[in-house]
Amino acid sequence: MTKPGVFLVLPAALALLFSAAFPVSAETLTVGPKGRFAKPCQALQAAKDADTVEIDAAGDYSGDVCQFGASNLLIRGVNGRPHIRAAGRYVNGKGIWIPSGSNTTVENIEMSGATVPDRNGTPIRLDGVGLTLRRVYFHDNENGLLTNGTGGDILIEYSEFDRNGDGIGQAHNIYVNAERSLTVRFSTFRRSKVGHLFKSRAATNFIHFNRFSSEDADSSFELDLPNGGYSVVAGNVFQQGPFSQNQHIIDYMGEGGNPGQQNVILLAYNTFINDG
Repeated sequence: MTKPGVFLVLPAALALLFSAAFPVSAETLTVGPKGRFAKPCQALQAAKDADTVEIDAAGDYSGDVCQFGASNLLIRGVNGRPHIRAAGRYVNGKGIWIPSGSNTTVENIEMSGATVPDRNGTPIRLDGVGLTLRRVYFHDNENGLLTNGTGGDILIEYSEFDRNGDGIGQAHNIYVNAERSLTVRFSTFRRSKVGHLFKSRAATNFIHFNRFSSEDADSSFELDLPNGGYSVVAGNVFQQGPFSQNQHIIDYMGEGGNPGQQNVILLAYNTFINDG
């Protein structure tokens, strides 16, 4: 004979079991005039691991700066490409957005105007591990991107970085610190202000099918790999303009290799144009 209460306990036990085996699905958090959140940072700071934040291009997001910590987060612009302007604001003395979780992906976002007292303000300052940038347009910042070298994997594709730099050569169009790997493809890097068009200290660099062009700007190197690493540079176009601050187009191991890493550079099927 079944004891009283068994039929009450069993459903509860089964519910607990299925809850543990099948966690609650990730959410999509909407931002914009008709969204759940008015500003991106409200959604980014409310997001949980594996959530998606969709930012409507119709909104005004000037001065919306923050740090956020969810991992495996997808941030993407919808209904056009939303423009996040720093408008004189920054967070933690670093820039507009500071992802501190793992494996952040940013798609279809425009960001500009990042400045800080240390003169290395950036749209995204990566404090976490791992970053993907896809179809982004970062321009007129002190750094186009700055990573802290936490040993992750960086992917940049179908993107444009233009007119970034501090004007004195201490900040660059893009600056990837000592990450485990960097893959850059199908992207454009243009007109950095005195600094390099692209600088990477990653242990492994795959740089394929991009355009690096200083044009009429006073950029320095088109590509700077100061600590070497295993680097494959293939199918790119490099154009150094007549006002470049440096006579060289590519720098490799200019500051010496890091211990324990392989230092090899392979260049194939690139086009080099030196207007100087």
